[in-house]
Amino acid sequence: MSRADVARLVVIPVLTAGIVYMLCIAPARHPAVDDGGVGRVALIQKDASWHPIARRPGAPSGGVSYSTRGSPFKFGLRAGGLDPETRYILELEVDGTSFATASHAATAAGEVSLDTTLSAFADGPCSGSHHVATRSLAGTHRVKFLLKRNGNPASTVSSCAGNGDGNFSYVLFEEKLAIYDGDR
Repeated sequence: MSRADVARLVVIPVLTAGIVYMLCIAPARHPAVDDGGVGRVALIQKDASWHPIARRPGAPSGGVSYSTRGSPFKFGLRAGGLDPETRYILELEVDGTSFATASHAATAAGEVSLDTTLSAFADGPCSGSHHVATRSLAGTHRVKFLLKRNGNPASTVSSCAGNGDGNFSYVLFEEKLAIYDGDR
């Protein structure tokens, strides 16, 4: 077996595997940084294959600051570049279970700002027929923050009123998983 054969059969596959690991697998395994009990996760756009879309000026983007440990679970979301006066649903995906937490309208400038505290992971009042069982904060959880359009029927009397268009498409996704430990 020549050196070229060894390179083709051993070195190239090992090198390729290392590159794939560094670009694809390692970022997914490393959660958002814990900075003294406060974590931060960027909210970004993703394509249909869940790959990040490069940031464009004026496009939707945002971030979440959250408590990484202890009870209650506190977080603040800031997003901009959204459609003005459009209602959005904040969804938390906790250990694979989705919770429709809140519904807010973007300002005339296309911004959403939300600060809240949760005593349990639970659907908010606007979850509709999607309701899932409440989950305790105890233990370690993998959390994703997502922002989607609120396509529920429009109403002037309900805080759960949507845009009335049936469009529930996701606009922003977490850049990295948030790790939260309710026991520490």
